[in-house]
Amino acid sequence: MERRVLNSVTACGILLCLVVYLYTYNFYTGISRPLPDIRPILSHRMILDASAEDNYHQKYVCSNQTHRNKVEDILCMTPPNFLDNYQNPCWKERGNGSGETSLKCLPYFHIIGAAKAGTTDLFSRITMHPSIMKVDGFLQKETFYWSWRRYGKCEVSLRYCENFLTFNQFLSFFKSDKISLVRDAKMSYFLNGEIGSSSANLIRRNKENYHHMITGHADPMDLWGMYYWKDIPQNNATLSEPVYTTPHLIHHINPALKLIVILREPSERTYSHYLFRRLGNSAREFHHHAVGNFTLLNTCVKNVGSMRACLFNESLLEHYKRFPIHGSFYSILLKEWFSVFPREQFLIMRTEDYSSNMTSHLRKIFNFLEVDDITETELNNMSRVPVRRITKHKKAIGNMLPETKLFLYKIFQPYTQELADILHDKRFLWEENSIISS
Repeated sequence: MERRVLNSVTACGILLCLVVYLYTYNFYTGISRPLPDIRPILSHRMILDASAEDNYHQKYVCSNQTHRNKVEDILCMTPPNFLDNYQNPCWKERGNGSGETSLKCLPYFHIIGAAKAGTTDLFSRITMHPSIMKVDGFLQKETFYWSWRRYGKCEVSLRYCENFLTFNQFLSFFKSDKISLVRDAKMSYFLNGEIGSSSANLIRRNKENYHHMITGHADPMDLWGMYYWKDIPQNNATLSEPVYTTPHLIHHINPALKLIVILREPSERTYSHYLFRRLGNSAREFHHHAVGNFTLLNTCVKNVGSMRACLFNESLLEHYKRFPIHGSFYSILLKEWFSVFPREQFLIMRTEDYSSNMTSHLRKIFNFLEVDDITETELNNMSRVPVRRITKHKKAIGNMLPETKLFLYKIFQPYTQELADILHDKRFLWEENSIISS
């Protein structure tokens, strides 16, 4: 009898220990719990060959399934037919129940990143050009639409963050009424007493009533904010990686979009982003978070077998918010865009080069956007404007620790090497910033 009671107590004790162990394990490893290994059935592969034209004209599958939330199915929308007498992508749309039409416009260009690489400053200077308009968004540049608001999500507490922004609401950021007002491609205008010509577009604009005003937006989160991909109906939510991401949606409705990318040395970008969001108060704290969060990311990669899957993993999002390392793996992020848009629609530059010679880079951007020529005086005036959106918190804290810089260099070096190989440009190794070369 006593032995039976003892055995029962022992069994209960073992069971209780097992329950406590499982609870503790789940508590501490919940966010990094291994995802199902789906590599054998994963069909999507990134294509780096810019000559692969078939890759830019994919046939999207329109899903008829009822989705579980309010997210619009962009790939099932009929792309607009753009008007040929507008440089900006605009079209006429008939109102519901009326014979009247209204003008709708999408952005002509999009600065997709990177965060804390100078996108605010760059956009503010670009829109000083008389043919380029700002947008009705945050800082007159950001809509938060593609990565956050269309999914009813937002990572910042701002009045611009409303739930489930629709595509039509996204269009309202771009001032179609003002775009339609300016016409006559052959006119000249005066800038600081000097005449600017429209020679760059004179042949293409040789149409009557040609509208040459353009608009764009700068949403740096669109480079890296791919983690709500399971809400895209064409994706299989049971897999660990998406087939369709933000670039596919944008290309579907605006295939000729011009894309501008400005990239900063990845360690410095991460440090600036961390301090700008006031996620820590010292360089030592940054080092501690860098080691901890990369360990978490590395654990995910070992479990899933793919850095891409881990960077786009929504369950890791709370950790990315506390340490934004995910926005610095440029080669992986840009391959998403290169797999959809042809390379000639990209202008990619470095923050360090832009900061040292703004006039030259602004001239390059205006040529890329095919807008009216402006004078050297005007270009110089644009360059002299004080820099926008500086991380003041960084001045008080100082530079990152040497050991942190070395640690992050070892993490990012394979990806900067891949980026330099993809772009055929060794400047994107940032060797002048490397702690190895200093």
